Amino acid sequence: MQTAVVINLDYEILSADRGQKIWRELEKRMLAAGFARDYRVFKMDAPPAVAFPRARAVLSEFEPFLKQQGLAMFDVVREFYGFEMENCTNLLEPAQSGIEVQVIEDWLPV
Repeated sequence: MQTAVVINLDYEILSADRGQKIWRELEKRMLAAGFARDYRVFKMDAPPAVAFPRARAVLSEFEPFLKQQGLAMFDVVREFYGFEMENCTNLLEPAQSGIEVQVIEDWLPV
């Protein structure tokens, strides 16, 4: 089972340089905790009962780094949520579930 964790920083209050520095450090810590990055999503081949506490621990241990930057977690992290990948639908791809029906008018030969 693959579990995903999404962390979005608040780039409205962070400068580009500061946001990149924080993201790089956060990414390094998530990868060290066993997650793999897929664009802006961190994935782990583990059930939510394993992945979610591990992601929360990463953010908890990240707080001292933020304090060194003069920030708090709630100043920086805008969204932090997780889900099972089997419940995720990529809407950029064509629909693959269900039956697609196309009505062809007058298809019988005359």
